[in-house]
Amino acid sequence: ENIMEVMRNQEFLLLPAEELHKLLASDDVNVPDEETIFHALMMWVKYDTQRRCNDLSMLLAFIRLPLLPPQILADLENHALFKNDLECQKLILEAMKYHLLPERRTLMQSPRTKPRKSTVGTLYAVGGMDNNKGSFVSQGQRSKAKSDNQGLLHFLSFHFSHVLGVTVLEGPIYAVGGHDGWSYLNTVERWDPQSQQWTFVASMSIARSTVGVAALNGKLYSVGGRDGSSCLSSMEYYDPHTNKWNMCAPMCKRRGGVGVATCDGFLYAVGGHDAPASNHCSRLLDYVE
Repeated sequence: ENIMEVMRNQEFLLLPAEELHKLLASDDVNVPDEETIFHALMMWVKYDTQRRCNDLSMLLAFIRLPLLPPQILADLENHALFKNDLECQKLILEAMKYHLLPERRTLMQSPRTKPRKSTVGTLYAVGGMDNNKGSFVSQGQRSKAKSDNQGLLHFLSFHFSHVLGVTVLEGPIYAVGGHDGWSYLNTVERWDPQSQQWTFVASMSIARSTVGVAALNGKLYSVGGRDGSSCLSSMEYYDPHTNKWNMCAPMCKRRGGVGVATCDGFLYAVGGHDAPASNHCSRLLDYVE
């Protein structure tokens, strides 16, 4: 848990190879990224290079080299410590192939391509509904523990909403539309991970609950949903640089609860239902656009 502090102390450099091996092999080592643990290994080796270089290939095998930035891997190939070590060269080549051949990554999976728990990232839960029909408070929890030991991160949204659309665009999180227990919403809020605050941005032209959202080519798309009277076929997009929403071509089918995703430069609307607000016996759709 406190490996960052441990690595700054002399005791870390005095660890025997067997103890260091246990740390490097652990999924639970609390580091911000794989680069940090790699540099710690290099510090350990350089503390007594003559004796410890013999353990280098064994220990390097427990570094997730494919998860290092490619610039570091390029520098390692001709590094004095690795240049004449065949096993180290094999590990470096494996990592470089992982970067150079992304289409083959599913075939290259190994313990070295699995991120450590602390480096996976951040998972946020936004909005929703509790037993009180809409008084659920938005919350987020850091799964990535930082060295400043901030621990849990909690935040409040201006609206206590459910069945909203959520996506990430160029860093910030956007919460789009939804229903606050009384009315359908066209409002949009943006969570800034730096300031750790929610702010309103431009509202959509149409109120949308159960809306599908996705980011594509620097724009935020809001697709279908329900406006209180019927399901919608309309779609609009938000430009964060102009803070404006623009309508674009509607779908062929009205869709509430639509699944939206992007792939290879296209936006897909999958399934959903076409029930009016007064009818909860919805006809489920198998159409994909």
